[in-house]
Amino acid sequence: MIIIISLSFFLDSIISVFIDKNSLFIPLFSLMSLIVTYPLLKNKNKIVIFGTILGLLDDIVFTQKLFTNTIIFFIISLLILYIFKFLRYNTFNSAMVSLIIIISYRILSYLSFVLFSDVRVGLNLLFKSIYS
Repeated sequence: MIIIISLSFFLDSIISVFIDKNSLFIPLFSLMSLIVTYPLLKNKNKIVIFGTILGLLDDIVFTQKLFTNTIIFFIISLLILYIFKFLRYNTFNSAMVSLIIIISYRILSYLSFVLFSDVRVGLNLLFKSIYS
């Protein structure tokens, strides 16, 4: 399980070299690894710990805003935990949860950017990042 999360973080770092930082196609392998590793955990609450650590590592390696992705990954991890309490883990549900997680990540990232930045950004950027 740690191997899957480490591999996804490594893939995030490799892909981010080839993609512009301002691009909408930001790699989300780390978030998807949380969904993939969820059934492998005996203690399901550890997903929150792994998500928070991934968010902190993402902040340290990729962004200059410390604790922004840490908080977002923490919230996303809680969302994964909450959703899978009501859904069985299968391929279809994993795909639906992945879609929900990507949209939630984009919305939370947009909100953090709007709230903590002095640059005015329109909602079209949020919608563009969700559907692209």
